[in-house]
Amino acid sequence: MSKANAMLQMANQLASDNLDERTLSQSIIVTAKQLIDSDRCSIFVVKGDTLQAYFEDGQTVIISNQSGIAGHVARTGETVNIVEAYDDNRFNSDVDKATGYRTKSILCMPIRFGDHIVGVAQLINKRPLMVNGGQEVSGKPSIAQWEVERPFSSRDEELFSTFSTFVGVSLRNCRINQGLQIETEKSKAILEVVAMLSQTDIRDVKNIATHVMAGAKKLLHADRSTLFLVDKENNELYSELADNNSTGADLRVPIGKGVAGKVAETQQAENIVDAYQHPDFDPSVDKALGYSTYSMLCEPITFHNEVLAVAQLMNKVDGNGPEGSFTAFTAKDQETFRTFAMFAGISISNAHMLQFAVEAGNELIQLNNRIDEGGLVGDQSMRVDPLRRRNSEISKARIGSKERASILEALAILNSTPDIDVTSPSFDLFAVRRMSENPSDMGCAVVLKVFQQTGFLELFQVDTETFINFICFCRRMYRKVPYHNFFHVVDACQTIYTFLFRGGIREYLSDLDCFTLLITALVHDLDHMGVNNSFHLKTDSPLGILSSATGNTSVLEVHHCNLAVDILTDPTANVFSGLDDQSRSTAVKTMIECVLATDMARHGEFLSKFETVVANGNGELINMSDPLNRKLVMDLVMKAADISNVTKPFELSRLWAVAVTEEFYRQGDQERAKGVEVLPQFDRSKKTELAKGQIGFINFVCEKFFTVISGDGAFPGMRWTLENLQRNKQEWTEILNGTTRRASLLDLTASPRNSNNSSTHAAPHLDVKSK
Repeated sequence: MSKANAMLQMANQLASDNLDERTLSQSIIVTAKQLIDSDRCSIFVVKGDTLQAYFEDGQTVIISNQSGIAGHVARTGETVNIVEAYDDNRFNSDVDKATGYRTKSILCMPIRFGDHIVGVAQLINKRPLMVNGGQEVSGKPSIAQWEVERPFSSRDEELFSTFSTFVGVSLRNCRINQGLQIETEKSKAILEVVAMLSQTDIRDVKNIATHVMAGAKKLLHADRSTLFLVDKENNELYSELADNNSTGADLRVPIGKGVAGKVAETQQAENIVDAYQHPDFDPSVDKALGYSTYSMLCEPITFHNEVLAVAQLMNKVDGNGPEGSFTAFTAKDQETFRTFAMFAGISISNAHMLQFAVEAGNELIQLNNRIDEGGLVGDQSMRVDPLRRRNSEISKARIGSKERASILEALAILNSTPDIDVTSPSFDLFAVRRMSENPSDMGCAVVLKVFQQTGFLELFQVDTETFINFICFCRRMYRKVPYHNFFHVVDACQTIYTFLFRGGIREYLSDLDCFTLLITALVHDLDHMGVNNSFHLKTDSPLGILSSATGNTSVLEVHHCNLAVDILTDPTANVFSGLDDQSRSTAVKTMIECVLATDMARHGEFLSKFETVVANGNGELINMSDPLNRKLVMDLVMKAADISNVTKPFELSRLWAVAVTEEFYRQGDQERAKGVEVLPQFDRSKKTELAKGQIGFINFVCEKFFTVISGDGAFPGMRWTLENLQRNKQEWTEILNGTTRRASLLDLTASPRNSNNSSTHAAPHLDVKSK
């Protein structure tokens, strides 16, 4: 009867206790000991794949559900009744050794709520039975007692099983209450962050991140936090937001190294119970900061599948343990932290976008001032620092003699092959670039030889070292994209040479005009990302937002111009330094205007203006004494070079077409990954015929353009461009209609025939203009 009363009293106690897990666990321990007559008792509350252990002395620890007898019961739901603990290999005697206690019998049983195991009770050492015995001492009766050890019985199991029904309900209610409290705290923390952000400049990434991390740290009771931002240029993470970083320097971590670096690389979060046992943890940071990391949450902050930052929380403060003690973060903590990471990702992305829009807008104003006022290259007060500049190497590493020597060696190879004519409209860049172990060195050599043919380097006092430095800086700032890379501008430069000197346009322009055009060819696509303006608009990238906000459709071209000016402010690469002030100002303005003219959105505008100029001449040559006409002609020469791939011999034109397709497909792949519309010509799965795409480009963009500029009253010496274009169109038409024997033309890796060089022609990383 006393057992039943104890159980009833406990049920009443559980119902009246507050819903604090620690208090509840202590009540369960006291009553379980009384009910089962055990010497000791511990309660393990199931929390994901861990167990929160509560002991009689008030201590609490978190252990894995893979360890110990309690872990076994939590995983399997089995009752474990051990008569002799030391005979069971699941028993860990380390605690006995450390405390001097002797564990003999163990009863370990699951605590259920419905079909779910919510906890485990572990009772140790059934109290011995006290037995009385009578005897006479000095003629008087005496009572003696002795202890009889006993194991936990099946009756004990039945009693606790019944009792655990009440316990399971109470633990479940406690957990529900805790969940409500956590959600309330989470909502409160998020509202506090929102309130702070409403008073923060949206462009201030550091303050935004500080507020978000402070909210997460407070809510999850973390001792410290760190936010690493991504430095794409150096492939690193860096942080100024590490708690108690008294070194004054940024913390920098290579992407792929350390816990944060691995998370940035894989975009997979980490919840680490013991940092020093984790293979990616780097203890040197702890040593530098004088800190000890135990537990850690590390979460990638992403937006549109791009990692913007990595957030870390260290050492969850154990509110149930002694002061200064830490515990592990739970799966629920990780889920909550992920919410803050998503919030931070949106906030940081918006901050980057607005910051870019403001700074790029300022760049545009400065660029317009250069055009209006003729900004002088070399004037450091007019130097610009574009937000997305990829030429950080310029300020970090000079062009060394070894790099220049490598290009001169490539030039020697080129000069030793007399059948290669860099001045020919049929020049095969694909064959030539294979003549060196470093193809880009051969590209530099082609540019150097083209300029040497003109005599402009001597005329405008550009020494060879300065010119090679300029080429190398340009080369560094082109990305490895299928088309808009360094080889595209090498081809454009060589093609402009043929327009000027083979097409007769040289007769109508000054030496400075021609020199500037050739220089412009090398800078006109600096830092091109291999995607067009449509991509930026559809995906809400910084460039897209800027374009929408300002109405400026030449955002990419403005970026190219600013980078070009940035190169020319470097005295070791300033190819205009030999000019007088007036000529230098003219060259810079002309370069900028010609780059801006390459925006395909303005293609029809320029062509229409030129048609009007030609028509007003009544069949006579264009009046080149008019500065506006001369400017228009230079713009058109640059545009013609930019879309000249269709005017090359068919085998070369085909390779450019292959690259066009690949760059478009890669853009389409990115658009699909971001969940935006993919146009048919960008959709790899559509498998659009190469011939069909080329015929469309010729019909809608190129044929009229080259007809006008090579016609009577314009530049009839350019007639070969139209003739080649029309021959190529016929070839593509025959392929499309199946009337040609060119079976390999749709093979993106097929080698062109009739090559004047034995090197293999691989499809280049190149493409047609896609802005």
